[in-house]
Amino acid sequence: MSSFAFYFKNRPGHESRFNTLKGLVTAAASAGMKVAVFMDLDAVWASSVNQRSGESLVLPKDNISEMIDMGVEIYVCSVCSAPRGVGDADAHISGVNMISPEASSKLFSEYSVCVSL
Repeated sequence: MSSFAFYFKNRPGHESRFNTLKGLVTAAASAGMKVAVFMDLDAVWASSVNQRSGESLVLPKDNISEMIDMGVEIYVCSVCSAPRGVGDADAHISGVNMISPEASSKLFSEYSVCVSL
C-alpha cells in the first residue's frame, strides 16, 4: 500500500495552501492510503483549540478534525509549538500528536512519498 506524509509549514490564514493540503490529504485517504500530516513552524496553529471565526467559513481546526476522522495521523512539532503559545497537548484539538523534530524525521522514513507544502 502506498503511503503519503505531508509536511505543512504555513500559517492557517493562508487558505489556498491549506485547502490544497486538505484536498491532497482527502484524496489519498479516500483511496485507502496511509496518510500523515506533520505541521511545523506557523502551521502548528492550525490545530489550536483557541481559533475564532474570522473571514474563514471553515476554521483550520475543523478541517484537521475531519482529517483525523478519516484516519489521518496529525503530528505537531513540539519545539515550534512552545514559543507560539500552543506547546501543551491541551492547546490542540483531540487526536493531534505532539512530536519532536528528531522523532518526526525518523517517522518520515515510514512513508513512501513525502510532500512539502
